[in-house]
Amino acid sequence: MAKYYYLKASLPYIEFGKEPPITAEEFISECSKWLDGKALQILINTRLNNYEFGKDETLVSKEWKEFDTDLRKEIAPARVKGQGSGERLTARVKRILAQENPLEAEKESERIRWEYLEDKEILCEFDLNDLIIYFLKLQIAARLHSFNKDEGEGLFYKLCEVGNEQTKG
Repeated sequence: MAKYYYLKASLPYIEFGKEPPITAEEFISECSKWLDGKALQILINTRLNNYEFGKDETLVSKEWKEFDTDLRKEIAPARVKGQGSGERLTARVKRILAQENPLEAEKESERIRWEYLEDKEILCEFDLNDLIIYFLKLQIAARLHSFNKDEGEGLFYKLCEVGNEQTKG
């Protein structure tokens, strides 16, 4: 696998919970200068909500999709049944459900994903997998930065009103 020492070293540091220093588009644009077409396409296809396995996936990409799918499968039933369901919950699901509100729970689930990527990052050495991890972290940072409590709260109440009107009619 090709090494991208200069590219990776030139990328700005991403910190959890902070505004991302570059956009995904800027990152892809910079990578397009260094990666061949196949590697660039693999990178572009690495998205937080893309769970389809491609034929040219890297090991890190496959492992990420498996991890994220497993995490979502653990969270979903716990959210439906609520905290007091009495079922055995994993430590990471307990961390998420311990949050005071849905926004904080969502942030905690993103923190768990971030921690997973940081653990994987240690094993990568300036290769495509390293860039994939960076790109996933960049997407998480952008997603977190896009959260707006006031807008979210307004949308929540609007949806609740629509739901109440439909049940009345």
